[in-house]
Amino acid sequence: MTLEYWRGRFVEAGRMWGEQPSDITVHAADDFGRRGVRSVLVAGCGYGRNAVFLSKMGYEVRGVDFCPEALELADEFTAQQACDTCYTLADTLDLPFPDASFDGVFSVNLLHVLNARERPQALQEWRRVLRRGGVLCLAVLALGDPSCGQGAEVEENTFARPGHHSTHFFSEGELRGLLSEFNVEAITGLSEEESHADGERHIHRLLYAVATVE
Repeated sequence: MTLEYWRGRFVEAGRMWGEQPSDITVHAADDFGRRGVRSVLVAGCGYGRNAVFLSKMGYEVRGVDFCPEALELADEFTAQQACDTCYTLADTLDLPFPDASFDGVFSVNLLHVLNARERPQALQEWRRVLRRGGVLCLAVLALGDPSCGQGAEVEENTFARPGHHSTHFFSEGELRGLLSEFNVEAITGLSEEESHADGERHIHRLLYAVATVE
């Protein structure tokens, strides 16, 4: 995953997925609430649409992203929404927070753009910053997604199209394996319509996981 790609994307497209939270974020808000979560780290928060929603739902939210242009947009969006969401410029592979800093970690549209070396590293960092009993809610693209197989296969089940970032597609077994240091409570297959600011819409097939730290 290259910083320059995402810098260009956020400069060019801005709030590219609109201002409403993803459906997965709504699921995660319910799952966090049922488990007594108060503080949430949003990994790869982009311009803040999901982080702002979680703030409005009453969570103490810290969004992190490695793209300065994304966080400039997030600050602007958060101010417009009159929220107190906080943001930190940081790489999810090397988070600047002490151990056991958060009750929950939320990730969507991030793990599947990392490469094979980076994915377990990200999960290790998320586990490190979670408190005992903390909750991880994440969503990744599944092997059944319509875009799976498009482009050149650069790693197993990872495809790169010209002008796009590389994207990995997960089986449930692979995702469970990556979450081996967590207590996996559920992995659910879901479909979600993704709308873009330019009016484009398409359906994604996702795996949504809820896991805890014992």
